[in-house]
Amino acid sequence: KVEFNGSIWEADSEFYIDRGTTVEITERNNLTLKVKPVE
Repeated sequence: KVEFNGSIWEADSEFYIDRGTTVEITERNNLTLKVKPVE
């Protein structure tokens, strides 16, 4: 799950992401965001 603009969204990623990591949203599919870690 990720927080975006004060709302909690389901999230999916091809990467392992630790809690608290800043991510970039790459895609939205209905109520699920596809994310990747910010480098």
